[in-house]
Amino acid sequence: MVAIVMALAYVGRDRWLTRRTFALLGVVPTAFVLLTLVNPGDVMIVDPKLIPAQGVLAFEHEFPPLFGVYLAWLYGAVLVAILILAWGTLTDRVPTVPGLVGVLALLLPLVVAVLKTVGVYPPGGDGINVSPAASAIGISVFAFAIVRYRVFELVPVGRDRAVEVMADGYLFVGPNETVRDANPTGAELLVGDASARLRGSSVNEVVPVYDDLTGTDSVDLEIAGRIVEVSRSEVTRQNWAAGEVLLLHDVTEQRRQLRELERTNERLDEFAGIVSHDLRNPLNVAKGTLSLERDANDSERLATASQALDRMEILIDDVLTLARQGQPISDPEPTTLSSVVNECWEVVDTHNATLTVESDLTLEAHRDRLQQLLENLVRNAIEHGGSDVAIRVGALPEADGFYVADNGPGIPDDERDDAFESGYSTVESGTGFGLERVKEIADAHGWTIRVTDRSA
Repeated sequence: MVAIVMALAYVGRDRWLTRRTFALLGVVPTAFVLLTLVNPGDVMIVDPKLIPAQGVLAFEHEFPPLFGVYLAWLYGAVLVAILILAWGTLTDRVPTVPGLVGVLALLLPLVVAVLKTVGVYPPGGDGINVSPAASAIGISVFAFAIVRYRVFELVPVGRDRAVEVMADGYLFVGPNETVRDANPTGAELLVGDASARLRGSSVNEVVPVYDDLTGTDSVDLEIAGRIVEVSRSEVTRQNWAAGEVLLLHDVTEQRRQLRELERTNERLDEFAGIVSHDLRNPLNVAKGTLSLERDANDSERLATASQALDRMEILIDDVLTLARQGQPISDPEPTTLSSVVNECWEVVDTHNATLTVESDLTLEAHRDRLQQLLENLVRNAIEHGGSDVAIRVGALPEADGFYVADNGPGIPDDERDDAFESGYSTVESGTGFGLERVKEIADAHGWTIRVTDRSA
């Protein structure tokens, strides 16, 4: 019993050591011990006597059939423990050296006991039972292996427990492509039953995409309405391939969200196209017609209408930016900052503002989106700094990047964290989208943006 319990714990199968297991393993030895002590009708010991042997008294008795049954059970239990340790060593549950030491520690008393049973004794020790001494040596060797190789230290025990309860599936595959170990999550993902026994199954049967796994790349497995991402890594021991570990991750929800996001982006692209074409065209016609009318007969009403159209154009730009929000820049190209700034200055109503470009920096950027970013910064500077604000654009001296500065009132220190939030504005007529649009475009390029004072 003790040998089996130690062997199970030795190979990391202590979860099998339940009260039921202890009860089943303890029934036979308990019964035989009681029978030996009481020995009713000489069922265990026949004709016991003490005889001199090599200067000591030896206990000798005949073996009735029931005692033979007990010995068979005892030897069988030790043999089972040896097989458990051998299995643990072959399947890499325990390292090779401590596994072999454990096997030898159990094999020694078993061999000695069998030899004694058949009447073979060590030289000069006829009639002396050396099984107790062999058992003591075996236990000592076993204890040495436990201490020397730290078989029961907390790290591997904790690791085994983590594998059992982790949310991802785990399979250990031997060199012959047979599943040697699996955790409950792996069984649940592959066959729909966490308690299913996968050990001994062909990995190609339980993981149909196994042959598609190459290197460190993962492969999606569609099974029972789920999408499981499968990856593998090789396990080597002493410079030879001991097997592979397969990790299974349920990505069903992530893939569903990704498909939904792709559909949403497609709809947003369609919407952006409608806004850009179907709304801008009539707006441009209205602005052109109004401009001609103001040249011929300017009035306060026409000026109000012109302001409303300008406001509508800003709102259209805001809607386009929101529709493209979060979309990364996939096709940047070398772009000269000064040329984009000058184009931006031509299309924005700058009133009496002045512009100074202090650098001819070249950036990797999407030209249209960069112009959109600069237009928003220029409009924001004029809106908050006044019609005669002075704007400067140049390269950052300490890092790759550029700045847009003005001599306006700036943003208070306690509001700078909110400046890029939707709806933030320091004037009543502001939409609160301008700086948010700037940050979205910067994020799409992989850039960072911050607000500083003039001296920073």
